[in-house]
Parts: sequence; structure tokens; C-alpha cells
Amino acid sequence: MSFCPIKADYTLKWKKIIIKIMSEDKNVVNLFDMEADDASMSFLDKKGSSRDGIYRPDPKDARDKSKGYIATIRFLPNVLDDMTLGPSAIEKHVHYANLPDYPDLQGYYDSLINFGEKCPLTTLYWNLKNSKNQAEVERSSLIGRTSKYYSYILVIEDEQHPELEGKILVFPYGYKLKEKINLERTGENSDGKKCNVFDPANGKDLRLIVKEIGGFNNYDSSIFREVSPLKLWDDEKKKFVQVPVEYNEEKQKNVITNPKAQKKVFEFLTNRHDNVKLEDNSPKQWTDEEREKVERIIEILSGKDFSNAKNKIDKTSKSTRTTEDVSESSFEESNDDLDDFFSDEDDN
Repeated sequence: MSFCPIKADYTLKWKKIIIKIMSEDKNVVNLFDMEADDASMSFLDKKGSSRDGIYRPDPKDARDKSKGYIATIRFLPNVLDDMTLGPSAIEKHVHYANLPDYPDLQGYYDSLINFGEKCPLTTLYWNLKNSKNQAEVERSSLIGRTSKYYSYILVIEDEQHPELEGKILVFPYGYKLKEKINLERTGENSDGKKCNVFDPANGKDLRLIVKEIGGFNNYDSSIFREVSPLKLWDDEKKKFVQVPVEYNEEKQKNVITNPKAQKKVFEFLTNRHDNVKLEDNSPKQWTDEEREKVERIIEILSGKDFSNAKNKIDKTSKSTRTTEDVSESSFEESNDDLDDFFSDEDDN
């Protein structure tokens, strides 16, 4: 990552942007004064290998299957095009149709409840799930429902795919990691202190370990590390450089006060590849083709065409799941000073 000397008018532009972000008149989160319970964390209150910009840690890629897929990542705030902050995660409710006798029907379907509409798949799921007929209860697992969350992350270390280190990607995760983030926010974590893990100055790196256990990806052993400033990837030097911060005694936390440091953080968070867009993972309305598939799925699971496929479905549905684990990081903290952070940037 290289930075050209700043011209006076360009610097003025960034100062105006920073003032805009920090304005008390706008209902936005201040990137450089984030709190554990600010509005960008609102997704936590909701109930509920093609490299295409999505980070997919797969335990099958682990060097040592007993240790699992090992990586260190950092959750990043969602800086929008207008330089304000959006929700730190996109949440959506999905169903997975697991019908091996009907391969054309298998796959994920966004629930229509994402749009405040009645969803026939969700209705069928709960009808089967709450049935007094045990066979129907078991059948509900064939259109299992879940909530998925999508956030920007920075890959700090990845033993399996070192080529991803320094990249900003979109990371899909589930309830368990979402709860770990929430425990950090509420202070019900190991150190008992509230933390917004998306905060560039006071967030935490996540030691991510993914193991395959019983067919499920399990994140129980993944742990957040100590509070630390964000590290930015420098393309020229091929290393991470820690963002300079000052400790504010009154607020009892780190703050990024230097305008040039703030500018670099903004540039880093917005200089993503075109194929890395959080909003691309928002819930989508069904296409006509998907609606036809949903109608067919409902017919099958309602019993009209279920008996012929039952045995094959039963065998397959029990063998499609995954889990995880944790180990010490080999990533060494950077000791780069302020001059190294600003590199050769001009003082204009």
C-alpha cells in the first residue's frame, strides 16, 4: 500500500470528510470513537475454492486435521461510500434444502421473512418441527433454517492460504461466533471488559480455528485476543503496520487522533476490490425459477412425493455437517513506530 504526497486541497477534502463523520448532527457512528454498544452493533440485537471476495475457512484444508484450520482475523467496521458507518454485519435468515434425490432442488434459499413477508418454506419448517408425528419432526431437518451473518474482515494470518494475508474479505459466520462478538460487547467475556471488536483503535484480533466434527464447522474454541489497534497491510513493504493511537485517560481507551492516521485508516477500509462488497450478501427475493423449486420442495416434504426418496435422504442428511478448535498464534506483533506508519507521506 503506497501513499502519494497530499496536496493542500486533497487534505482539506479529507478534513471535511472527517468533520462530517464526527458531526453530532448526523445519526452515525464515529469511526474514531467507537463504543462497545454503539449503533453499528445493532445486528447483535436482532433475534434470530473460488476466491470471490468471501472468506471460507475449510477444515479440509487444515495442515493438521487434529488442530483444525488455523487463522487470525480482524473484524472491520463497514465504511460506506459516503464515508459514514453502516451496520457491522448483514444478517439474513436462510433455509438449506437437503434433498439428495433431487439435486436440482438442493441449496440455500433466503427466507421471505427477511422482507417482512410470510415465507412458505419457513411455515413448512415450523409445521414439521412442531408436529406430533416424529417422522415429520425429522423431516423438518431437510429444510433446516439458520441465521447467517456477513462482516468485513482482515486476514492477518492464515496457515493454509498465506496468499490471503493482508486482504479484506467478507466473512460469513453463524450464531456461535455472533455470540462471541456479543459477549465481548456486553463484557461477559474472559477479561470482563466491554469491547467493540470492530473498533480500529480498541478492537481485538480473533484466533480462528475450524475443525470438522460430526460434519459441522464448530467455532467453540475460537478466542478473541487482547485489545489492540488495527494493523494495516503495506503492499510495498509486505508487512503489517500498526495504527498509531493515544490513550485517552478520560475515556479510558485508545483513540486515533492524528488526521493523517485517520485518513489512512479510511483509505484502507474503503480500498477494497470491486468483488468485495458486503451488500452483495443481503437477502434476495426469489426468482421465478426459485419459486418453482420452492413449490416442488413443499410438495415433496408435505408427503406427496416423499416416500420414494426417504431412505436416500435419511442416509445423506446425517452426513452433511462440521466443527473447530484453537491454538497459539505464530503471528508476531509489529513494533513499527509513527514514522514507519506514515512512511514517506508529505506533511501538507
